[in-house]
Amino acid sequence: MAMTPEARKRLIVGIVIAIALFGPLLLISGPVMSWAEDHAVENRSEEWAADLMMRCAKVYAWTLRPGSELACYERMYAEFAESRWRGYAKFMIASCMEKDHDRSKQRTADAYEDFILEFQNDEKFQTLPEWQYYLDEADRAIQRLGVN
Repeated sequence: MAMTPEARKRLIVGIVIAIALFGPLLLISGPVMSWAEDHAVENRSEEWAADLMMRCAKVYAWTLRPGSELACYERMYAEFAESRWRGYAKFMIASCMEKDHDRSKQRTADAYEDFILEFQNDEKFQTLPEWQYYLDEADRAIQRLGVN
């Protein structure tokens, strides 16, 4: 049974629309994101691996998965000791803690203070264009939390 040109055209258009609609959803699914994180950690010595890990954390944030976002930043902080993004990951851990209302203000303020103490003089962190902004924002967060 041969397919008519009109039916073939409708089939191709349907396939293209399905790929355009469901392809991005597949790319940000849990298993694919988990694979991407694992792939980044396995290749942590490569320059692109830290960037991939940062992108994974941002995808979690964009798709409103705060627990996964925090876990991704914590994993990046633990696994990428030589990355310039390590300080940003530490800052974002504290930022994620601040968004989580189940965490105490004291623990969140302590996380910001740990970030400041660890990275205020870190040369790798200072290669980021906005490094001073993150330090200032951490100071403002500590004041905003009202904890000594």
